[in-house]
Amino acid sequence: MNCAVVIGREEDTGAGWAFEVMVCSDSEERDHRALMSWVDYDYWCGGSVAPAEVVRIAIEAGLRSINADALPSVFDLSTLRRRCIEFDDIVRARLGRPATANTDEWADDNERRTRSAG
Repeated sequence: MNCAVVIGREEDTGAGWAFEVMVCSDSEERDHRALMSWVDYDYWCGGSVAPAEVVRIAIEAGLRSINADALPSVFDLSTLRRRCIEFDDIVRARLGRPATANTDEWADDNERRTRSAG
């Protein structure tokens, strides 16, 4: 099944962004609201790519493993990470970033940042 991802309006949520997204597959179009945290954005691209482009690439990567009709009307991009094999590495590669060799190291660093911010 061929899918196209069209990114619409962007909204700041205070902890990241929310995007209106249309996923077109075959002859069907579905509207979604995709959420992306600043933490995921920084992890995937380090701020080097516009947030809307990261969302598009992340959804396209997710659609490699799940059917478009399985996407809920509202979803956080981090849920795709849990449902799709090698999701982070695929997204980072498409964004020109190296694959992560040690996700535990990233999680430890993220936890330290969260504690120091709160």
